[in-house]
Amino acid sequence: MRASEEQPMDRQELAVIEGRWNPDLNISVASTFDMLSDLLYGTPHGYFHHHFSNAQSLEHVIRHVASRQHLRFLYIGAHGNQTHIAGSLGSDDGKVTRSQLKNILWKIWSQGLGHFDGLFLGACGFATNENAEMLLCGDKAPKSLKWVAGYAETIDWVDSSLLDVLFFRRVLAAAGSSPVERVKWAARDLEALAPGLCAKLGFNVYIRKVGPNAGRPQITPLIRY
Repeated sequence: MRASEEQPMDRQELAVIEGRWNPDLNISVASTFDMLSDLLYGTPHGYFHHHFSNAQSLEHVIRHVASRQHLRFLYIGAHGNQTHIAGSLGSDDGKVTRSQLKNILWKIWSQGLGHFDGLFLGACGFATNENAEMLLCGDKAPKSLKWVAGYAETIDWVDSSLLDVLFFRRVLAAAGSSPVERVKWAARDLEALAPGLCAKLGFNVYIRKVGPNAGRPQITPLIRY
């Protein structure tokens, strides 16, 4: 293996998992994250990448990702709406409901594996206030998860790819700060830099906070459209 091909394992914090975007075309978000990785680390191998096709394969992949302790942020890219994401376009078997996603994350966390600090849903319509609350504060929500981000509207591929890069460039470049401080900085910067794009895509970022008197956790929006 040439030096330029070596994966900077100590730098990898981001895992990118995506569904099948088109049954006939090899479309992938990997090229977008290859570019971002190259900008940040000087190599396209600065993140982990895998695919899923249904709920079972998504659990298998997340479990594999969770075994790598340095991976702290999870990006799931797929077609979707307010109720589910899709591993395989046009197939009911490929649908992963919001409850299934939450239960997968809870199951892995409760077994001592899930240590993810943040979850980004690169899917149309999924990052609603209701879904963020379920993932961060609902019954059996994974306790390690500190923030959820994504899109509440139908999104354009190019526009959302740009926002993905702007967001993760800031989150990953702030290594050394706490996960919440990193996402707060990214959210503030993006809302100032691209408010029109954030509004168009319904870009939302939520963090979990402990409720009054150490009560039930609550979500706090950093960006909400």
